[in-house]
Amino acid sequence: MLNKRILQSLKSYIKAGELPLMLGLLPYFLDKEKVSMELFRSRLGYSLYKKIKKRYVKKDVKDYTQKVKCTLKNPIWFMWLQGIDSAPVLVQKNYSYLKKNFGEQLIEINSENLSKYIDLPDFILNKKQENKITNTHFSDLVRIQLLATYGGTWIDSTVLVEKNYFRELPDIVIPRTLKPGNDGNIIPISSWFLKFPANNPLIVRTRNLLFNYWEKNNRLIDYFLLHYYMIIASKELDDYIEDLPPIDNSLPHYLMLEMRKRPLDVDEIKNKMKYSGLIKLTNKTITTYENDNYSRLISILETWG
Repeated sequence: MLNKRILQSLKSYIKAGELPLMLGLLPYFLDKEKVSMELFRSRLGYSLYKKIKKRYVKKDVKDYTQKVKCTLKNPIWFMWLQGIDSAPVLVQKNYSYLKKNFGEQLIEINSENLSKYIDLPDFILNKKQENKITNTHFSDLVRIQLLATYGGTWIDSTVLVEKNYFRELPDIVIPRTLKPGNDGNIIPISSWFLKFPANNPLIVRTRNLLFNYWEKNNRLIDYFLLHYYMIIASKELDDYIEDLPPIDNSLPHYLMLEMRKRPLDVDEIKNKMKYSGLIKLTNKTITTYENDNYSRLISILETWG
């Protein structure tokens, strides 16, 4: 049984003209081994990236810079469109932890106050209203405009960050897969935790490419479109990302993956939380163990930090 995200990816690849390649790679798709599916997706992703790169690299596009609407110092952006009171318990506990440790730096973004900070183009708002832009991708558009305009740190709602670790971070952060793990990986970066100063050239170029795409198109060509454009912008800027301080994007997933495998007691969870100052979690559980493990984790967050 294929999950919804895989089905959406397959449809996107077909609409992007990748059906002939998909048929050629069919044996990998049909193989039950997980590595075969990864090879299938990786090869299709690389083909799609080459198409996007050929079309957009060095392309002159409109500048979508907006005026600063308020004065903020080192903001920490945290978004739940329906409002934090409507968020899952994990998200609420994470928000409370950040609020306790960072106070007014933490800014909740929701559908009611978004316009207080940024003005998204009408074509984006209209396509969001028409469901041509999903909530997930809308968050990409919001984060890139917030960071381009104000700078600061974007934290996905299911990302935990240890307070002392956060305070020692460099001025620019993009979690990424480091060598040799990133060899052959066309998207070695993650966007669930980003830290940039305002008007950073990588973020501004990525924002302009992403907004230009939605001004011209009515559907998302790939789930990782933001990441493709960040890689393209980085290459235009002499491999900008390669010169940034190394922040690993693999270890933050360790606790989430362990909680899928077996029941963990409170002490085990606490010990595994020490492995990384960044911890990437999820609201979407897929195994029978996860709900109980997440309940224990949430109890830990009551007194964490």
